[in-house]
Amino acid sequence: MIETHARLQRPFIGYCVFWIHQLRLADALPPGLANRLVRAAIHDAPPACRPPPVEAWMFELATDHGDGIDCAHIVGWLRLRRVLSDEAGVLDPETARYWYEHLDAPPRSSTPRWARRCRAVARAAEPLGFDLPPPLVAAFCARPAWAHAYLRCATFKAWLVAADDPELAVLPPPPTPWPCEPTMPLRSILGFAAR
Repeated sequence: MIETHARLQRPFIGYCVFWIHQLRLADALPPGLANRLVRAAIHDAPPACRPPPVEAWMFELATDHGDGIDCAHIVGWLRLRRVLSDEAGVLDPETARYWYEHLDAPPRSSTPRWARRCRAVARAAEPLGFDLPPPLVAAFCARPAWAHAYLRCATFKAWLVAADDPELAVLPPPPTPWPCEPTMPLRSILGFAAR
């Protein structure tokens, strides 16, 4: 049973690893180049790593380095999903907002104080209907640096799904190709005389 479960998880873990790598590369680039890199990766990804359309749009939107979500948020979301084997990565927006507002700023690594805070929020959230599955709460306790990113991206994905926009049902278009030939001859650009 365990071996079968592990075999089923491998493609998803590979998916997360692939996209964590692509988004970390994109995060170091200016928005225009980051967008081209991510769009190319969406269309050239191996079949097991090809994202569903909504996630592809999330990856593409993250390259704007704007206020909504950025590449670092999605990397944290994917890392926690990889640990949890959470293939959906979606939370009810109200539940995510409750948790996001009630968790303090996370420390870089897990501390007893942070774990107590997570468990206190979990106890307070349950009667209000904002409870989360125990494995997710445990993951928040163990990996605080990814907790806020997970909440933010899971909410964003839920909003995109709820928008029911037909454009989100297809992948973003591939990047436009780079020009093959410069408009001016290369020799004249470099200052060489034509022979």
